Amino acid sequence: MTSLFAQEIHLSKRHEEIVSQRLMLLQQMDNKFIDENKGKASQMQAAETAFKRNLSLLMDIEAAEKSLQTRIHPIPSPEVVSLEDTKRKRKEGRKKLGRNYSLPYRVLFLKIQWMNILSVFPHTIKESIHLSPVL
Repeated sequence: MTSLFAQEIHLSKRHEEIVSQRLMLLQQMDNKFIDENKGKASQMQAAETAFKRNLSLLMDIEAAEKSLQTRIHPIPSPEVVSLEDTKRKRKEGRKKLGRNYSLPYRVLFLKIQWMNILSVFPHTIKESIHLSPVL
C-alpha cells in the first residue's frame, strides 16, 4: 500500500512538472507570437512608409519632367498651331494627288515636261513662249 501511495505521489509530482513545463512552453509560444506580430507590424509600417515616399518621389519626378518638357518644347500659340495644321493638311492633300516632292524635284519634273512638249512641237511653242532657265 505504501508503494502505491509513494507511486501516486511520484506520479502527482511528475504531472505537476509536465503541467508547469506545458504552461512555460505556452507562455514562450505566446511571447514569440507577440514578437512576430510586432515585427510584422513594423515591417508593414516600414513598407507603407516606403511606398508613400516612392509615390511622392515619382510624382516629383513626373512634375520635373513635365516642367522640362515645357521649357524644351513650349506650348505653341494658337496661330502657330493653325499654321502647322494647314501645312499638314496641304501635305496630306499632295500625298493624295501623288505630288509629295520637294521644290527642286518639282522644278526638274516641270523642266522635263516642257522639254518633251518642245520636242513634239518644236517651232510653234518656241516661237510663242520664251523660256528662261529655272534654277
